[in-house]
Amino acid sequence: MFEWQDDAAYRHAAYRHVHHVPEPEPVPGMQRAVPSGNAVLQRLPGCACGGGCPRCSSGLQPAMAMRSADGGTAPQPGYAPEPIDLCIGSQGPPQCTFTQRQQHVLTAVHYDALAVTSRALMGVSSGDPYMATLARRIFHVQAIDMQMVGNTIASILNRLRSVPITCGSCTDDTCNTAGVNAYTKDDLSGIVVCQPRFFANNLTIQRRTLIHEAAHAAGIDQARVGQGRNEQYCREDPIVSCADPCGNLSGDLRGNVDAWARYIECASFGY
Repeated sequence: MFEWQDDAAYRHAAYRHVHHVPEPEPVPGMQRAVPSGNAVLQRLPGCACGGGCPRCSSGLQPAMAMRSADGGTAPQPGYAPEPIDLCIGSQGPPQCTFTQRQQHVLTAVHYDALAVTSRALMGVSSGDPYMATLARRIFHVQAIDMQMVGNTIASILNRLRSVPITCGSCTDDTCNTAGVNAYTKDDLSGIVVCQPRFFANNLTIQRRTLIHEAAHAAGIDQARVGQGRNEQYCREDPIVSCADPCGNLSGDLRGNVDAWARYIECASFGY
C-alpha cells in the first residue's frame, strides 16, 4: 500500500503533467519556496467542491509561494492563492479511459474499500458494545438500532461489490464542478470517478470517497431524507480520525452518507 500526499507541491506537479506545462527554469541565486506539511482544505457544509473553490479556500489555506514575474518563486507572507484546478483548460469527451496506472490504483482502492466495509460489518455483527457507542457519537443520536446499522452497512457493501465504476473527464458536467472527485449517477446505477482529481488524493480519502458514493448508490440519503441527496460533509481529514469526525454538522446524521463513510472507517479500524 502507498499514499499520495495531497499537498500543494503535488497539485502543481499534477497540473503540469496533465497540461504538459514545463517546469520553469529557476532564477540563479533564488531557492524555490516549498510549502511545509500537507495543504489539506476543509470543505464547507453544503459545498459540492472538495476544498478547491474560492468559497472554501478563503481563509483556510496556509501561506504558499507566489511565482514572481521573472519566473522564480519567493515566499509571500500571508498570501494564500486559490489552488490550481486540475481541470482548467481541459478538452475532450466527457467519458474517458483510465490509464494503466490509474486502473491499478483504482483496483487497489476498491479492494481496500471492500475490506474496510466488510470489517465494519463484522464488528457490528459481533455485538461489541463499542460499535453502538461509536454509532451514537458519529450520528449524533442518543439511541440507535444496531440491526439497522448492520443492514445499512450490508447494503453499502453490496453496492460496492456490484455497482460499475467508470471514468469521467473534466468535460463531464459534474466532474467539471470545482473540486468534485467522484459522483453517483442520478439513477444510482453507477459511480463515476473524476479524472484526474480523484487520483490527486491520498489512499484514505480515495477509499472514503468510494464508500461515500456507494452509500449514495444504496439510496441511504434519498430514503431517509426525502429531499434528494444530503450533501453535507464531515470534516475533511487525510487520516482516520474518530473522536468526532462529523462535529462540524448538527442534528441526526443517520441520513448523511458522509457520516456512514466515517462510521464504517472507524468501526473497521476499531477506533
